[in-house]
Amino acid sequence: MADHSGRPVRCPTVRVLICDDEPSIRELYRFAFEQAGAEVGEAGDGNECIDTARRDRPDVIVLDLFMPDRDGLSALPELRRECPGAPVLMVSAHAGVEVFDRARALGATACFEKIGFLRRIPQLVDRWDHPTPGDGIFYRRASNAGTAERSATNAPN
Repeated sequence: MADHSGRPVRCPTVRVLICDDEPSIRELYRFAFEQAGAEVGEAGDGNECIDTARRDRPDVIVLDLFMPDRDGLSALPELRRECPGAPVLMVSAHAGVEVFDRARALGATACFEKIGFLRRIPQLVDRWDHPTPGDGIFYRRASNAGTAERSATNAPN
């Protein structure tokens, strides 16, 4: 696709909603997703995330576990009801295996440590554009194959 002057224009491939109470983290994730070609919205807590998801219908939700006002775990069931087809990727700087297991039980598609998530963003956007059988995070978007059971420990780098 090209703009009116003939220059190539990259069309957004995926709409991502980033929910984190730390503005600097939202800014880092926004930059990385936009560089990979995604369209990005932001929310600062679980309540704002639910309202934004209801209004914007994102394709993917990146949700921090621990936030003031309403945390990711308490917002997750409502997000699953509002956007049932959108993978919810939980991120946390402080969660252990038990908390990530609880997040997956509540409907999280995958869980990542915050520090390592940033480097995965280009790959995640690429995988959205080109889902393949066996890709537990995004293949269900194309095939409706069911719920993924991926974690930060078994998701590819």
